[in-house]
Amino acid sequence: MKTITRSLGLLVWLAMTTVHAQVPAPLPPFTVYGKAANWSGRAFSSNDAAAVVAKINGVEMDRCQVVSGIYPELNYRVHIPMASAPTPGRGVVGDPLTFEVYYDGTMHTVMNGTSNPVVGETATALQCNLIVGTDSAGDGLPDEYKQLLLPYYIAAGWGTDLSDILPEHDFDGDDYSNYQEFLAGTIPVDGSDYPRIHDIFPAGSNSVGVAFLAAPGRTYTLPRSDNLVSNQWTDAELSLSSNVPPNRTFYGSEKDQIVTLYLFPTNQAAFRLDVR
Repeated sequence: MKTITRSLGLLVWLAMTTVHAQVPAPLPPFTVYGKAANWSGRAFSSNDAAAVVAKINGVEMDRCQVVSGIYPELNYRVHIPMASAPTPGRGVVGDPLTFEVYYDGTMHTVMNGTSNPVVGETATALQCNLIVGTDSAGDGLPDEYKQLLLPYYIAAGWGTDLSDILPEHDFDGDDYSNYQEFLAGTIPVDGSDYPRIHDIFPAGSNSVGVAFLAAPGRTYTLPRSDNLVSNQWTDAELSLSSNVPPNRTFYGSEKDQIVTLYLFPTNQAAFRLDVR
């Protein structure tokens, strides 16, 4: 009888120990956020009904719908459940992260960057911008985008293969590189199309209008500097109407269009146009 009692006691102790090991204390999640865009550089909008999926070792950790217009350079945010030791359905510090974007009824792969993201400490966050497409050269310019440029390169004698198209090239001679025009949504083979302000004009007694051609899926700001020597810039408050007080610091474009943003400067300052 004593032997049986001891054995039962040992079995109960082992079972309790095993259950305790399988239920780790909950930890705050690790957050990843950023901008998800297609191969042309256009950020996905709420109208695309797209979703970002985060995975660890092929297992889905979280997914979220793309939502545009909330904050510049941000249209998705996912949360990775965390654990202090390897646990199914949770991440640990150092786990490699992969992403996919679901839209048009299909799951699309995301370009690999120069450094692949990994899970960080609990209760911290990482900004990671995603581009759907293929980047065989690893230079940040999608192969699908280069395919559009290749006929122009061939015709101009600049090359015959995708590997001949480099991000730093300024093919159309407008002082903006292929990569800068990819980010801005301008045409890298048209020297008349590049990021610029088209017009600045007084609009009423205390506002100034700034007009430019906007591209779809891009975000625009008008940073200001009160001292160019210090080279310190902050995003200026602006409005979409000269009759409405400034109520935003950025504008997100959904299509190709001429846009006018209105500034309400109270003192002398320098302004510039930024596109992301």
